[in-house]
Amino acid sequence: MLIVENDEGEIVRETMREVEIVVIYKIMRELLVYLTHLDVVDMEQILLDKLSKQIDGSEWSWNNLNTLCWAIGSISGAMSESICYPPECSPQVLFR
Repeated sequence: MLIVENDEGEIVRETMREVEIVVIYKIMRELLVYLTHLDVVDMEQILLDKLSKQIDGSEWSWNNLNTLCWAIGSISGAMSESICYPPECSPQVLFR
């Protein structure tokens, strides 16, 4: 259950659906952060390889792109800024 503000500015209770899915995503995020802390360089290489395959089209799909972006966002605080924003992620490269 969450306490949120609705469109009229009233504070209301909102029942969360699909609680299991939320728990699974939190567990996956924690696992990615732990793996990143174990070996930052390896995690960087894995993400860059996946990103390269998105860019060259060999593994392109909206689902793969969404999954990759979620993974990068999940561990963004666990990596240095230079790793989280590699040159391959620039808009000029991604949106050619």
